[in-house]
Amino acid sequence: MYQFQDSLPQQPLPQLQATCSRYLDRVKPLLNEAQLTSTTAAVTDFLQGDGPKLQKQLEMIAASTATSYINEFLDERFLDARLPLVKKTNIAQVLSSVSPQPTQSQTQRAATLIFNLLKFYWNIKHHALEPDRDLFQINRPPLCMVQYNHLFGRSRLPGLKRDSVVMAENPNHIIVIRHHQFYALKLIQAEQLPTLEDIQQQLDWIVEQRTPDAPGIGVLTTLPRTQWAVLRSYMTTFAPENAQSLEWLDQALFVVCLDETIPEDLTAALENAFYSNGKNRWFDKPIQLIVTANAQAAINIEHTGFDGYTVMRMTSTLNQPPDETGQTGIPLEPPIPLKWRLTPEIVAEIEQASADLQQLMGQNQTQVLEFTEFGADFLRQQTLNVDGIIQLAFQLAYTRLHDETVCVTESVHIRHFQQGRFEDVRTVTAESVEFIQAFIQAHSPEIQYSTLNAAIVAHLRRLLDCKQGQNVDDHLLALKSLAHSQGIIPEIFNDYAYTQVFTQPRIWTSSLAAGMGIAAFIFVPPPMKNGYGISYIIEPDQMIFCITSQLGQAEAYVQSLKLSLSELGNLLKTAKKST
Repeated sequence: MYQFQDSLPQQPLPQLQATCSRYLDRVKPLLNEAQLTSTTAAVTDFLQGDGPKLQKQLEMIAASTATSYINEFLDERFLDARLPLVKKTNIAQVLSSVSPQPTQSQTQRAATLIFNLLKFYWNIKHHALEPDRDLFQINRPPLCMVQYNHLFGRSRLPGLKRDSVVMAENPNHIIVIRHHQFYALKLIQAEQLPTLEDIQQQLDWIVEQRTPDAPGIGVLTTLPRTQWAVLRSYMTTFAPENAQSLEWLDQALFVVCLDETIPEDLTAALENAFYSNGKNRWFDKPIQLIVTANAQAAINIEHTGFDGYTVMRMTSTLNQPPDETGQTGIPLEPPIPLKWRLTPEIVAEIEQASADLQQLMGQNQTQVLEFTEFGADFLRQQTLNVDGIIQLAFQLAYTRLHDETVCVTESVHIRHFQQGRFEDVRTVTAESVEFIQAFIQAHSPEIQYSTLNAAIVAHLRRLLDCKQGQNVDDHLLALKSLAHSQGIIPEIFNDYAYTQVFTQPRIWTSSLAAGMGIAAFIFVPPPMKNGYGISYIIEPDQMIFCITSQLGQAEAYVQSLKLSLSELGNLLKTAKKST
């Protein structure tokens, strides 16, 4: 599993001048002349003032670490956030087979998924996973495998100023939630995994319990982090049973949520996996496996310690037939109900958290577009970059709907570096703006196709910068954090371009590969007017887009995106006929 780990390169620290030049290139298409003049002056002042000193400090950090200059700053970005996790790091993936076999029960599906998850954990624990490879590069270089250590037995703990992470030393149990009641299941005993039958018997016992719904402790993990930290500390000191139950949760391998909901379509399944009512959940755990009453399955992810590409490999194994080779039944203890002692103050917090979550759910819009006119096969036939075309469609759809050009980001993994995570690439370029205008102003197909090609080339240059460790985000994040921690506040980080444009994108996008066991996924949208979170999976003959928005026009955007994709397809067909 780690055979290539020591040979992976460090994420390089870019040159200060190069990053400042690239930064101006990223924001220039989004600024008017006066704003660009102000931003250019701020960048020049930074290069002539505090910038070189801060850069020298980052060089010292890079020279003294075995991994990357950015790691500690990334941890800070995740763990310092005070927003509720459901507004910050929440991701939901609905597994393939959204409509499972009618004869399959909830506990049968859940038992199979739990069994496969345990086997995946076992392979990680014993370093038996084959190293990942970057399939999008010609020589398929190996990727960093460290993130797999953060999937299981881990929990995010709320803190007054900053959260922390706790890791179980040798976890052997999972938590199952049913009717808002929590149960601990000790499934690994004497270094042996249970059989599929053992697991289902435990789940059947839980489902057969006729206890009334518990108060819904899980919804407390949707609170703002400082508020949750205060309440959790109070709960722990107030009653030893609360402390013990929280310990069970913190040390669990993962959480399984047996829901009574019956989602009827993909949109409903995504919304149930994303929030539900919050009571049958524990959002502080990185992995929550969700199985509904009609045996649909999903995963809710808190991705502080890992990213979607790591989860993607895990999910690709979940729907496979369970391999019980060498498994022997072992006596299992009955499920252990977790106990809670609550005060009127705690109950009031539960009720308020539930009301706040309901309000958030009411604001959140989820739309699914299953675009079937063409997919990856058609786009590859045009010898153009598939992802570049899709990113241009996002920009064109937004400009048509809202009559403005805004900052758009795309998440790109950089796991070919030691402990590499991801970078947010800014996809709006001078070339993409020219392409959009060619379409909106109904220029000739020849001009539209020419600007399309130029925009895709510019997009690929941005991606190449990222893959070479020369993107802008991480470097600026480290410079800003290092400056602020020393009481230095350079104007470049107070300037309109940085505070209102670069760090406030209106569209967040991320994609996953097709054929990895995921039907669709969604994540939180930008918390601003006309902001959209767009996740997508490009299959050979179709594309699945999931759009979330709190303060936008999700349905109207979907229609604009559908039109933009159709017109791009027609342009490519016309261009092919003329060649």
